[in-house]
Formats: sequence, structure tokens, C-alpha cells
Amino acid sequence: MGSTVKSIRVREELWERLHRLSREESKPLTQLLNEALEKYLAEKSGRKAAEKVRNLPVLSLGGEPVTREEIYEDRN
Repeated sequence: MGSTVKSIRVREELWERLHRLSREESKPLTQLLNEALEKYLAEKSGRKAAEKVRNLPVLSLGGEPVTREEIYEDRN
């Protein structure tokens, strides 16, 4: 399932690099764009999830509250 984009602005140097990569990897431009967007969006959502965990003030593990510092104290 996909849709057709009628117009999108891409910097010329990026477009040229994308065309070169398309030829080198024998992949259509659409596939390269889809792969790049999927990777970008996955990274963004992963960063947001990590940020939410970092911003939690206190976690409760079924009893005594545990601070973020206590959880990460041995990770230096």
C-alpha cells in the first residue's frame, strides 16, 4: 500500500547523491527513500522513548520508590 507524492523539494546535492546511490545499489529511488524514512522515524521514536524514561522522576518497583540515579549508578 502506498501513495504517490506529487511534489517534494529536495536539495540538489542530496538528489544527485540519491541518484548515484540508486545506480550503485541497483535499487529504485522509491525504495531508497522508503528505507531512509523508515530508519529516520524509527530513530526518532526510539529517542522519544528513551527521553521519556530519562525524564521519569521516580520509578516504583512494587514497594520502595527507586530514583533514576540508583538505576543507572553502575553504568559509567
